[in-house]
Amino acid sequence: MNKFKLIVLSTALFLSPLVHCFAKWDAKHIIYNQNPILISDTLKTKSLKQLIRPSLDLLSANIYWNSLQTPSYIAQQFHFYHKTGTPFLELRAFNELYKGKLNTGIHILEAVFRYSKDSLQQMQTSMNLAKLYYQNGAFDKSEDWLAVVQEKFWAHLSSRKRLDLLLLKSDLFLAEGNYLRAERTLISQALPLGSKLGARQAYKCYLLLGKVYYKWKQYTPAKWFFLQANSIALNINFISGRIETSLLLAKAKIKGKDYTIALQDLSRASNLMRSGNFETYRRDLQEMRAESL
Repeated sequence: MNKFKLIVLSTALFLSPLVHCFAKWDAKHIIYNQNPILISDTLKTKSLKQLIRPSLDLLSANIYWNSLQTPSYIAQQFHFYHKTGTPFLELRAFNELYKGKLNTGIHILEAVFRYSKDSLQQMQTSMNLAKLYYQNGAFDKSEDWLAVVQEKFWAHLSSRKRLDLLLLKSDLFLAEGNYLRAERTLISQALPLGSKLGARQAYKCYLLLGKVYYKWKQYTPAKWFFLQANSIALNINFISGRIETSLLLAKAKIKGKDYTIALQDLSRASNLMRSGNFETYRRDLQEMRAESL
């Protein structure tokens, strides 16, 4: 190994406490549902660590992360040692993002995409930028980055990542009020793929289709898709999914003034909530009960 590289790697690995390990990165929790129907949609949160991923493997990520904690001249040398500097630059972006500096992190990630010669890094960066812009409500820019992924990297995506892209794209169309495009994307692309990937992925597709029709004020198909999602949740014993779909079914039925039937769904949701800590759904249950009585 080159002597300079050995010095840099040794410094990066040993000067920083393990508490700063990349695997322990975290961020402030954010509301990630941009298309809320239930009150609980605005209470569920994710950290940025759950939302986005770096392109680096864990070992490389730890090395670069630790280099950020060393004196600045070491970091600068580490940057220039690599011709493009994009692995280090990517970790700088994540460092800013996880500190809550979203605009700075996004700006650096865009530079990573421009200068990177690694197609895997470009692909992952494009996906991350699409998610971050969507999260920030910049739907046009999110759509632009999704288009980059689909046009340049579709053939290299795993089936699971293709589904994630299609679901994000559908969520984006729904947030924009473009219900027809959301419907077409889900029915023609996401649902067939999700069904092949297993029950939990199919559940996501049916649930989102129900939300599309609900927002579209087409309550009959909304109820049908919520019911399909509910059946899947029952089959795989997904309690949270059963509660959520029961509440969504009740909400759609209340829109159609089917109050008696809605109360049955609310009763089922209430019974399921007793089986664990599902207080997130309590306000939805209380408010819909009041509407139905």
